Amino acid sequence: MSSMRLDKTKQLERDAAVHASLMRRKEDVEREELRVELALAEASRRRKAEQVQLAAQDVALGIDTFEINMKRLLKGALGYRWDTEVPCC
Repeated sequence: MSSMRLDKTKQLERDAAVHASLMRRKEDVEREELRVELALAEASRRRKAEQVQLAAQDVALGIDTFEINMKRLLKGALGYRWDTEVPCC
């Protein structure tokens, strides 16, 4: 009887050790998954920020180009050469 009780106690101790080991492994896996998820979110955030910055640069460049072309067209329509401020003819 006491031998069965001792065997049962040892089995419970082994089971508890296995359970603790499995729980630590589960926590490690969850920690790694969270780390990967956060890294992916940060990479996505950086890509979006870069896209916004590039779009802003494109807009600024587009506006500058538009203004240069508009000045050329207006100067041409008013009888001015686009490369000088002196009226032609």
